[in-house]
Parts: sequence; C-alpha cells; structure tokens
Amino acid sequence: MGTVPHRPTRRTQQKTRASACNGLNQPTPTPLLVVPKSEAIRLLFAQIEAGDALLQDTKNISSTEHFTGLDSQAIRWGSFNVQLLRRIFNEPTISQTYLQKYPPHSAGDAPTYKPFVNTAATRWWLDRNVKTGAAPLEILRDGLSGALTFLQTVQLDIDSTPENSIIDPREVGRSAADAREVFIVHGHDHATRDAVARFVEHVGLVPVILEEQADAGLTVIEKFERDAAKVAAAIVLLTPDDVGGPKVTGASNPRARQNVIFELGYFAGRLGRKRVCAITNGDIEKPSDYTGMIYTPYDESGGWMIRVARNLKEAGLPLDVAKLL
Repeated sequence: MGTVPHRPTRRTQQKTRASACNGLNQPTPTPLLVVPKSEAIRLLFAQIEAGDALLQDTKNISSTEHFTGLDSQAIRWGSFNVQLLRRIFNEPTISQTYLQKYPPHSAGDAPTYKPFVNTAATRWWLDRNVKTGAAPLEILRDGLSGALTFLQTVQLDIDSTPENSIIDPREVGRSAADAREVFIVHGHDHATRDAVARFVEHVGLVPVILEEQADAGLTVIEKFERDAAKVAAAIVLLTPDDVGGPKVTGASNPRARQNVIFELGYFAGRLGRKRVCAITNGDIEKPSDYTGMIYTPYDESGGWMIRVARNLKEAGLPLDVAKLL
C-alpha cells in the first residue's frame, strides 16, 4: 500500500467537513450513513488507496500516452467517488460538494490546456510540458491530491463518530439480512434470467441485473463492485453457454460462462454461501472447488421457485412466500 499523501490536520478536517456539509452555504440536514459504519470506512479506504496509487504514478510520467492513460483513470476514479458518496449517505450534500470542488473531467479541459489536439505539434507541446511539470500535469496532480484529502477527511470523520450518531435512524437495525436487493448473475440465457427476475419481484424483492444499472463512467469491474456491495443475496444462473474440459482427455462438457463462475465465487466469499443460490439449467459441469454447495435445478413447472424462496427466507430476506401459493 502506498503512503497516502497530505494527511489532513484537525483544522483541515474541520474546514473540509464544514464545507462538505454546507457546500451551498445554506442550512442543510446533517448527512447520515445508510450503510454500516465499517462498510463506509472500507469503501472509502479502497478509493483512497486507488487514488494514492494514481497520484504516485504521476511522478513517473514518460510520454503523452502515459499521461493520457492516467488522466482517463483519474476521471473514472473521480466518477466512482461521486457515486460512492451518493450511495453511503442519506442525502447528496457531500457528493455535491465533492463534485463542485473536484469535477471528474480531463485535465485537458482546463483553460491552460484548451489548445491541445491530437496532432504532432501539440503532442510535442504536451510532452514538453509534462516533462517540465507545467499546467496539465499540475492540474491532474492537484485534483488527485485535493480529492484524496476530501475522502480522507470524510473517512476520518466517520471513524471518529459513534455509530448511533451517524447512522440514519431509518437504517438503524438494517443489515444485509433485511435488505431487499438480490443480484442476478447470468450468462447468455436471457429467458431464464428474465424468469428469475420476475420471480424475485413477485415475492417482494428487488432484482439487480448488471447491464440494467447506470454505467456512471465506470469500467465493468468497477460497476460490478459498486452494485455487488449493496445487495443482500445473489442468485447465480449456471446455464450451458460454453463448452470445455480437461486438455489430457480432450472431452468437452457444457459449462457456464467464465464471468458467471467468477461472480459465483465472489458472492460466496462476500455474502457467505447461505446467501448465494445457484440454479442449474440442463446437464452442466459444476465448479469442482464449490463442492458441498446445493444446486437448484431449473424446471419449467416452477418447482425451483419454492426451493429458492425457502433458501432466501432462511437467509433472512423479507420475502413473501405466500405469493407463491
């Protein structure tokens, strides 16, 4: 882990916190968490580590392409920060203040950088300015440094405040066990995916399907991590979309897609196996490292619904099983 730069002083914390909570200079409600305090700290710390790594990389710029790549990464990092602050607090004051201070746009949008276009002459100009630490690189570094200080201050403020004073009263006692969102992991079988999504809605829960969620400028893995962090359970559909087998035998068997297997393991580790329901459709090879897992066969008669509903109920989700009768 890199050393986080510019650790804010107590005075800086107070100034930034006041600015974050009253960015519009108007009376506003005190922002409260809608996720557990430990989860908010963990998510913020992960972003601080990622931002610090970007800032350290700016010390070793070697070319225009290197700079442009870091600039793009910084934009995605900043966009995720805005989404994270919106998600962990019950009102948008802090995320709005962050957005006003550190909008996630290219350093090339700054006034001193407007002449840049992708031509040989301006590429030479950018290389020269990058090497001498002129405006574009300074803008990138200053933006990263300021945003890091902002996130550090928010994290320290959360860490130093008693949980019962910073959690939204409407969320007190709320945990993954009584959340309603269920992530649906799927491959190419959209008919099975849609049937499972309708079932989830029918019993009073909320299906989360990755491609239906807002991108917010995130990469696929960043978007997955964002949406996976908020769910109470996952239903993983193992459908025969691929084929594969041992090299030594040459035999091929129907398999689920690689992303489905990856996400099955991810949710088993994150949520625990009791909150992950694996549904198989057809004769399909099952992951060998996941032995002991109970698989529910998908059948057109709908018997799978009772089994999945029972598992979700035992895991503590507030579904209405009576709707299946």
